[in-house]
Amino acid sequence: MPGNPACADVLPGQPAPYLFSFSVAGGLVPDAPETYTFPAPYADGSVTIDVDSSNLGPVFDFTINGPYAARGVIAKGGPNANFYNYAPPTYPNGIGADDNLHAPVNPANNTYYGLSRIDFCVVRDRYNYNNDNNNVNGAAVVTSNGAAIANGRNA
Repeated sequence: MPGNPACADVLPGQPAPYLFSFSVAGGLVPDAPETYTFPAPYADGSVTIDVDSSNLGPVFDFTINGPYAARGVIAKGGPNANFYNYAPPTYPNGIGADDNLHAPVNPANNTYYGLSRIDFCVVRDRYNYNNDNNNVNGAAVVTSNGAAIANGRNA
């Protein structure tokens, strides 16, 4: 999807709107996993982001800790963004973890753009205290050219 979409742009009219959009921007190539604490008054939650290299470019995994879940994740890179959709009805409570997410593909070299921003569209979820069973290994993605990706891979 083009530009710099926000959670309100990609998740309009959700029955239980997200509590906040949590953004991580700039320098998204840590040597080790980074843990970011959600802003007040939601400081009882955090997200751990692990950015790694792949043959196609940077990919990241995330795990949300505490009574929260993601309804969506936006991975921005280049002039576009990928939206990973974890909203109802497919995921009634959102999710607590996922892996192999990435920015859109750069058509000039068929690799992923570098990550410039990651947004998490977060909701309170009383079921997300144990993330072990909450990883969906990918989600439906809307890419910059409208093509669908299933489970984080080209469909």
